[in-house]
Amino acid sequence: MLAFGAYEEDAAKHEATSLAIAREVCEVLGRHGVRTEWNGSVGERIRIPPFEWRKRQWTQVARA
Repeated sequence: MLAFGAYEEDAAKHEATSLAIAREVCEVLGRHGVRTEWNGSVGERIRIPPFEWRKRQWTQVARA
């Protein structure tokens, strides 16, 4: 479960900005093959359903 939110004094601006953050999080995760479930509400966290973990292949950092 992913929590999200914006730091805005105005309640309307807080909700609009928080929703924009959540949409972007879902979009970016989707582009990387991570499925999300979210009902579009500020009061609901973004759920990431179970998926197969894959070990990342680390690369060596070039040293100068």
